[in-house]
Amino acid sequence: MQKPESNLQFGQPQKSSGLIRGAIIGAVLLLAVFGLLAVFSKLDFSSDDKNQTSVVSQEDEVKKFTRLTSDWTTARNGLQAATSSEASINTRISEVRAKNAAQEAVLKEVETAFSRAANRVDDAKSKLVEAENDMARFLDDSLERKVATAVGTVETFTETREQAEQAELVAFQEAERIKSAVVQLRLASQAAKAAAEATANVASAADAAQIIVDQNEDAVPDSDGSTLQNLRNDFFNEAKAQADSAKRSADAAERAMAASAQKLDQAFARVKERKEAVIIARSDENQAQTELAGLAMELEDLQKQRTSSRKVAAIAKERLLSEEAGLEKRKADLTRETLKSEDLKAVYADLQKQRDSQEAKVGAAQQIYDDAEAKLRDAQKLRAKRIASDVAAVNSEMHDQLRAKLGNLRIENPDHDRFIVSSEALFKSGSAELGESGKILITDMAGVITSVTSALPEDADWILRVDGHTDNTPFKGAGRFRDNWELSQARALAVVKYIVSLGKIPPERLAANGLGEYQPLKKGDSEKDRAENRRIELALVPR
Repeated sequence: MQKPESNLQFGQPQKSSGLIRGAIIGAVLLLAVFGLLAVFSKLDFSSDDKNQTSVVSQEDEVKKFTRLTSDWTTARNGLQAATSSEASINTRISEVRAKNAAQEAVLKEVETAFSRAANRVDDAKSKLVEAENDMARFLDDSLERKVATAVGTVETFTETREQAEQAELVAFQEAERIKSAVVQLRLASQAAKAAAEATANVASAADAAQIIVDQNEDAVPDSDGSTLQNLRNDFFNEAKAQADSAKRSADAAERAMAASAQKLDQAFARVKERKEAVIIARSDENQAQTELAGLAMELEDLQKQRTSSRKVAAIAKERLLSEEAGLEKRKADLTRETLKSEDLKAVYADLQKQRDSQEAKVGAAQQIYDDAEAKLRDAQKLRAKRIASDVAAVNSEMHDQLRAKLGNLRIENPDHDRFIVSSEALFKSGSAELGESGKILITDMAGVITSVTSALPEDADWILRVDGHTDNTPFKGAGRFRDNWELSQARALAVVKYIVSLGKIPPERLAANGLGEYQPLKKGDSEKDRAENRRIELALVPR
């Protein structure tokens, strides 16, 4: 909050003149009022009492103005502090609002990530259920039971085949034994036949010998003949007996061989039967083994499918665990960011409450400031009126003393509240350098001004305006000054600088203004009018 400036503006001569005249009139009115009050109160003020009362009044006014200024400063500082605090809260609110907006964006991203993670978990669960269903489908042991049955069948057929082969071997061995026996019987039959034939031959030889004996019976003595007969009979009987025995043996061998041949045929038939049984058993075994091999391949494929389904289920389960872990992390992130968002909202709500409270404080401070400012402005107006009245009175006193001291070196103009000195009394024509007589004149004037301004109160902020004016004669040719405006400014500045060099009036109390030809005292173009327009004006005015 900027410190309000006084409504009084200085720097424009015509406005200053009016204000000074108003101040003088106000001072006169105030004196009249005091006079009336004195009459009405029937009080007899002496000159000293009036001065004392004026001093006391001024001191009270200064104290009051100082207090009001202090109150206004305190109110301004309080308002500035409250406004600064409010601005700080508003800045903090803006920061928190921005953070809250950023946090809402982060929270939205986290919520989206959480939703995606939840969807991935659902998808992973679905895939796991699907994999477990596939795995359960492959866990059916019916194929194992078929394989076990096939193995039992193969084992049975193998046992049957082995038994058939053993039976075939036994039959073959029996046939071979019978075959060997047939061969032996055949040899025995042949031997018996040979023996029978030999015996027959012996019998035939005996018969032949009998015939020969019978034919030669007369040639043989009776004793020898009897003996020979006996021998013949014995031999014949023996031969016949052997022949009969050999024939019986041969017949028995034939019958045994015939029986053995029949057994051999039966044995070979059994061998053939056993071979056919072996072939059938082997065929059944091969078929069972083929079926078992097929079932084994199916079981192997099933085992592979089981292994694959287990791997798929394990991968699905691992993925589910991973996605669930990710979901937990996203859930933690969501919880954390939600808490952050809630914290920021709480901070924002608290700051809004603080702002509402601070706005009330600012309103209260503004009211206090407005009240203090109004009081200070009223005091400033009264103070300005008093200072204007004091400065106008001193300015009038300066006029009187300068008029008494300088006499005919001044230009009389009742319409102006300024002391006017002809430029010719100070400068040469067209020059802005003070002549010696001009310096003496300015020195005398500075003494009077120093004297009269010493009576002004300490709080009276005044300046001595020095305005330079020229006539309307234009410059010709090249010179130091391009126009009357520069000449008037240079002359006013020369007077001010010389007053400063005297050390009687501080520089901050002086103001030099060049007004050129644009504020003439006379509107005519006569030499007299132009001479009056070439002038330096001095006036004491409030700052």
